[in-house]
Amino acid sequence: MVISPLAALLLIVLGLVLMIAYGLVSNFYQAPWYLKFALPAVYYIGSIFIGVGILLFFVREKVWKCYSCREIRKR
Repeated sequence: MVISPLAALLLIVLGLVLMIAYGLVSNFYQAPWYLKFALPAVYYIGSIFIGVGILLFFVREKVWKCYSCREIRKR
């Protein structure tokens, strides 16, 4: 498979980690001003990772390779 479910799950987990980090830093830690400035971007990047991970989990493409004749087909 070209896009594996494992890669999609890793994207979803990375997005969740970014969103959890945003929540922890904005609510429980005293972050410097420059980190508070970048926190909304971390939240939105995390949500984009989750969305792309969900899409990639369901959209997969099978590719068949013949090593003897070097032919590649999509099915």
